[in-house]
Amino acid sequence: MNAWCPACGDCLGELIEKNRDADGVTAAFECPDCSHEWKVSL
Repeated sequence: MNAWCPACGDCLGELIEKNRDADGVTAAFECPDCSHEWKVSL
């Protein structure tokens, strides 16, 4: 699973973590180019 980096917009971030809780599923990504980390609700 990949997602476009919101910081640089030039690279697909790599999935580093996926969590499930009462609110749903979240995935954490890291950009290999700029090292920005972000989470997305799935």
